[in-house]
Amino acid sequence: MDEHKLTSAEFNNELTTIDWSSNGKFLVLGDNQGFVHIMNAKNLEVKDNTSKLWKVGVKEVLDLKIDPKSNFVAYTNQGASAGKISILKVGNSMDLAPHATINLGKECAIVNFDWSSDSRYL
Repeated sequence: MDEHKLTSAEFNNELTTIDWSSNGKFLVLGDNQGFVHIMNAKNLEVKDNTSKLWKVGVKEVLDLKIDPKSNFVAYTNQGASAGKISILKVGNSMDLAPHATINLGKECAIVNFDWSSDSRYL
């Protein structure tokens, strides 16, 4: 098994949350400036490509989770998006695209959530 080391020092901002896809192909990381990073799990490479770095808000990403089928990333963050869970679609080349937003109707911090085992519900 190859060993790789990942530290926050490799990013411009402090990492606040991380999740590993169930298919083992990629990791998704959130940081304290509202960015979501997607990286190759085999070599821990984040390509210098705007589709690999997604600005999701003006405040830190509180939590993010990859669905069990490794097709979507749900995230929450502080600030204007409080009370919402947003979902990004993961493309075949590990690009992220907006998919949906769930508005809970209250401006509150959602700090923990998870997907159902069939990827249908949060």
